[in-house]
Amino acid sequence: MKLRLFIPYLLMSFLFVPAAQCQVAGELFHPADSTAPKPYFGIKAGVNMQSITGADWVSGYNTGFSGGFFAGLHKNRIGVRLEILASTTHYKSKISIDTDGNIGDFNVTYLNVPLLLDYTIIRNHLSLQVGPQYSNMVSVSKNSQLYADPKVLYKSGEFAGVIGLEANLPHKIIVGARYNYCFTNMNNQATTSTETWQNTSLQVYIGYCVK
Repeated sequence: MKLRLFIPYLLMSFLFVPAAQCQVAGELFHPADSTAPKPYFGIKAGVNMQSITGADWVSGYNTGFSGGFFAGLHKNRIGVRLEILASTTHYKSKISIDTDGNIGDFNVTYLNVPLLLDYTIIRNHLSLQVGPQYSNMVSVSKNSQLYADPKVLYKSGEFAGVIGLEANLPHKIIVGARYNYCFTNMNNQATTSTETWQNTSLQVYIGYCVK
């Protein structure tokens, strides 16, 4: 599916999923239903393929790591899920970042916190996950002679929309794939550039889930 078809869908998810999650919470704890929602938790790890858009940066997806913990509640076909993940990526600029003409070449680490609506498509086998994500840039290391702190180039926090599929395998193993689209302009305008810098990422992972 083309990227431009994802963007409106992710925007709708970012705007409307929090309200949907409130409705889901009402369903999970509905007083007329004596069936308690089932908690679950687990760990996951995989590949993070991330790209930064904008004319100032080398295009293309750079491969890094993504992994962390998750926990949620589920009843019937619906649920909510919170994750705490670390992810890494690499950015390289096309332009000079400082007055000495140095190119920016950075390794970046994020802390990602997605809050997801979890809908079961095929019971006990396949689920759809969609919702907002907040990410905080926790570290930036430079691979060039850049004299400035590279972290000042970027806004530390950003919001994204998330959509993905997750499959349950035997022995409590899960596998999944996810697409993230950042809505925040990351450019902190510490340079003369006024370009919009935004992230997109594809993640593929394997994990272990206890239900």
